[in-house]
Amino acid sequence: MAGDSSMPAGIDQGTHGKDPVSRRARAEHYRHYAAEFRTLAEARPAGTIRDRLTMLASQYDVLARAVWRPHDNSAADREHKRRSAKRARAAILAS
Repeated sequence: MAGDSSMPAGIDQGTHGKDPVSRRARAEHYRHYAAEFRTLAEARPAGTIRDRLTMLASQYDVLARAVWRPHDNSAADREHKRRSAKRARAAILAS
């Protein structure tokens, strides 16, 4: 809900996820995390940790694309976004 202190700053849930600005803000938030993970990965020597950080960055990029694609409005695209976001969240949680 709007004003809910458990929600990240800049994300308005009062519109129940239908506001494109809200989706855009979430996508930008995920892209920011992807960039942070890439920076961390680049600072590590080659190996498992670097590979994991790179994988997380890629997963956050996928999540950002699934949350907000401004010109994809067909039912097939919406279903693809829903499934992609679900897979990305599951992969992040499994890591």
